[in-house]
Amino acid sequence: MNIRILSLLFFALFTQSAFTQTNVIFSLDGYLPKVGDKIGIRGNSKPLDWDTSIEMLKTDSNFVKQIQFSNEIKAIEYKFVVTNGENVVWESIENRTQNFADNKEITSKNIWNAEPVIDITTLKPLQRDDLLKDFELIKTMILEVHPGTYRYNDSISIQTSLNELEQQIQSPLTHQEFYLGISKLLAKIQCGHTFASFYNQGSLMKSILHQQKNKLPFTFEWINQKMIVTYDATLNNQLKRGAEIVKIDGIPTIDILKKLMPYVSTDGATDKSRISKLNVSGYDFNYDDFDVFYPLLFNSIDENIQLEVKEYQSTETKNIIVNSTSLQERSEILQEKYSEFPKSNDDLWNFKIIDQNTALLTLNSFTLMGWKSLTIDYKEFLAATFKKIKQEKIGNLIIDIRQNDGGNDEIVEELYSYFDINKITRNEQEGRTRYLEFPESLKKFIDTWGEPWYYNLKNENPTFKYGYYIFKDAFIVDKLNKKKKDYFTGKIYLLTSPNNESLAYYLAKNIKTDSLGKLIGQETGGNLRGINGGQILFLKLPFSNIEIDFPILGDFTKSMMNNSGIMPDIETTITQKDIAESFDKVIEETLKIMQ
Repeated sequence: MNIRILSLLFFALFTQSAFTQTNVIFSLDGYLPKVGDKIGIRGNSKPLDWDTSIEMLKTDSNFVKQIQFSNEIKAIEYKFVVTNGENVVWESIENRTQNFADNKEITSKNIWNAEPVIDITTLKPLQRDDLLKDFELIKTMILEVHPGTYRYNDSISIQTSLNELEQQIQSPLTHQEFYLGISKLLAKIQCGHTFASFYNQGSLMKSILHQQKNKLPFTFEWINQKMIVTYDATLNNQLKRGAEIVKIDGIPTIDILKKLMPYVSTDGATDKSRISKLNVSGYDFNYDDFDVFYPLLFNSIDENIQLEVKEYQSTETKNIIVNSTSLQERSEILQEKYSEFPKSNDDLWNFKIIDQNTALLTLNSFTLMGWKSLTIDYKEFLAATFKKIKQEKIGNLIIDIRQNDGGNDEIVEELYSYFDINKITRNEQEGRTRYLEFPESLKKFIDTWGEPWYYNLKNENPTFKYGYYIFKDAFIVDKLNKKKKDYFTGKIYLLTSPNNESLAYYLAKNIKTDSLGKLIGQETGGNLRGINGGQILFLKLPFSNIEIDFPILGDFTKSMMNNSGIMPDIETTITQKDIAESFDKVIEETLKIMQ
């Protein structure tokens, strides 16, 4: 072989190799290093990993590192970390994301511990052909995969909703408009696990939804469809706890509530859960539906917001001007202003003894995965709690889960091991899917945890009935409860609310089914007919870059049940007066019952 042929072959191989790489230049500003600090980058795709850093190089003004990725990788998640000896400091924001698409040379500019903020007015609209391609994936997901598509809807109503979105995308749409259209469609399914996720979006959608300075500078709850202030983050302390916000920029808040509700995903037809999701907590470790949908629907991007306010017990209203804020700014103000305001999921767990015979165990998060998740050792916490209860001979245990919307099963399994029940039996539900072989058209756009066991279910030998493949043993439980030595033998009082979805719903349901205690408060979220949550997939739409959470396995009750959550044994209604006076009526009602 002559030299010319060898040279051409080498050039061809080199060219092919070059085109199999995506070169990304990462730059980081905003960090002032101390002696011994090393700035690195970690992530989820080779050559990045989460356990070791690729060190960045210091320049005159920032830190820089060029990294090559295989062209098979379409997107990455990453964070910057500072190491100094054995000490490792991570950024406290959500994982950063970078989509590669077909780009071979990318410059990623970053600021330490700050989410990227995009000027949404500069974004180009999504074009009809691209929107239609994304729509076809959504349509396949709804019509061929989702287990709950026809739980509360018939084929005509689902097709009508699909036609509505398809008609909307015949013209170009902004990312915001398409996100709203998708959210409205998914909410029609009435499944709390199916939505254009607030948590799993890429950097573009995160910036649109969460990083803009277009949030209200206060937190609130809806009481009898009135917006009642709970915490004030205005610059001049302009709002008092318990005040009613009557109008925002001239629009009655009752009209705002009604316009927002069709976009909120919940299990079943209960509006109580839907309204509760439109409260604003203001926590920087959680996203609220109102914060997402209100700015999108009402184009709230002005710095000045006009409020019409009625103070508690006042018959007069007054108009004030407040400044819009960002999620981070609002949270920082509230944390500094109110000592009791939670700073993390860990602050949602607490234990205290109220009197010589009563204790309060607060478990307002079961989240062990994801951004700013629970970091305390829940097993040690529960062990210490129930040891103390036994030592103090506590007879009444109040368990407060009113803010809990679910999480990881192992926490509730551990909690149950401290309950006085010998055997756990669950046989009223069955698992259902709508497919045996997962659609090929979706696979390349799917992400999830673990191996994709769900792509082919033929070997599971399900029966086919009512248009479903039924896995009768999927949700069957028949096992001994391995009680801990300090298990509780007294009376249990579980405090519930419409926030209780998913695992929190199941905890309320099972405590009632097992006759372990009384439920006090309000109807839970979730649904007696079952919920869809056996396996969650993440569908990444390739052209809009919008991510959708959707389940593939649903649990269904074998007999027809009410279209509702779990009703408490003693229902308690919260009033504006309770909020204004910081009075916890549910706790007080519970204490009265014990007397």
